[in-house]
Amino acid sequence: MEAFVILRNIIKPEYLNYYKDWIFIASQKEARGLQLIGAIYKYKGRKLFRAKPLTVQLQELTDQQELNFKKLKKCIEKIKHLQLMVLNLDIYTTIKTSEQCVQIQKMF
Repeated sequence: MEAFVILRNIIKPEYLNYYKDWIFIASQKEARGLQLIGAIYKYKGRKLFRAKPLTVQLQELTDQQELNFKKLKKCIEKIKHLQLMVLNLDIYTTIKTSEQCVQIQKMF
């Protein structure tokens, strides 16, 4: 169904002048939305929406799980790095404290 025909079906005639220009500047998503509204209008609200095929749904689920796994792996690497930094800082602090104790003992 043509975009102007859809608009003519769903917009009151007195407001149609405001939407004539919109047809030409509408984004791709807006145009698809208008097509969807036209299909709903055509079937009087009984438009059946098709689900994605199971293979596509399964692939999307697999991709999402893989993405989550990669994010989790990256977070674990960051935590390990931070733990190593804290450990190094703790060791450095312990060494500095030990050196200060030795210096203090030498003074007495």
